[in-house]
Amino acid sequence: MVRQGLIYPSLYVRSTAGSQTKLFSICCSGILLPASLIVYTGCMRLTIKVIGTVDNTFTRSERLEGGNDISHIVIDPAYSEALEGIDDFSHVVVVFWLDRITVAQRRVLKVHPRGNPCNPLTGVFATHSPARPNPIAVTTVQLVGRKGNVLSIKGLDALNGTPVIDIKGYFPSGIAASQIKLPGWATSTSSQLDSPLT
Repeated sequence: MVRQGLIYPSLYVRSTAGSQTKLFSICCSGILLPASLIVYTGCMRLTIKVIGTVDNTFTRSERLEGGNDISHIVIDPAYSEALEGIDDFSHVVVVFWLDRITVAQRRVLKVHPRGNPCNPLTGVFATHSPARPNPIAVTTVQLVGRKGNVLSIKGLDALNGTPVIDIKGYFPSGIAASQIKLPGWATSTSSQLDSPLT
């Protein structure tokens, strides 16, 4: 069921953990919703606006495989106009922040791709591992429908409550299949898929 409630920009709760500060806004049901993610790197400050949250039945203990399950993205009403025309796309690209990744996981530089120890130890920038310096995930999903500021999508590999930081209409790549090169582990059917839970 889609979590209902308006976001009130004037009501904020600040939470700081390590080098990351999160700013939450309070919806009318009393649930804290991320308002922005402020990341400090040395003298540089980056502010990422959270445009909405994921609403589904996936909890921390479940593994996501990006199957046919329906998720909802509840967009902050302040950004409703930005959804104009999104219905014309069959698929959208969802960019989200893996807010459950720990400080220790953000220090990981090499992983076994797809969580399979049989795959070679590989740098995280060459994988889709959620354990990375900036836990940003990008997934292309099917847009099932839209009702106001709520998008219904199929195939999202994100947990319930995950902050969404961007949505883009999906455009097919102009790169021919014959021009694409992939490592062996990426084409193996026996490998597990990367998931925000690994």
